[in-house]
Amino acid sequence: MNKEYPLKAHVAKIGGFSGHADKAEMLRFLKQCNLRIKKIALVHGEETQALHFAESLQSEGHAVMVPRRGETVSVG
Repeated sequence: MNKEYPLKAHVAKIGGFSGHADKAEMLRFLKQCNLRIKKIALVHGEETQALHFAESLQSEGHAVMVPRRGETVSVG
C-alpha cells in the first residue's frame, strides 16, 4: 500500500534456512543451531505427517506439539 510503519520488533536473520526444508534438513538445523528452543509447534503439512515428525523430534529430546485447527498456542 506504499506506506511505511515503525519497526516494533527485533529482527533476526537465520542464514541457510529454507522454509521448505525436508525432515533431514530440519533435524540438521536443530542440531547445529545455537538457539535455545523451548518448544516446537508443527503447523504445516498433513496432520499424520506432522505427528510422525513430532515423534522423531521428541525422540531427539525436543518438546513438540501439533496444534489442532483453531487451537490457540501461547508463545513467550
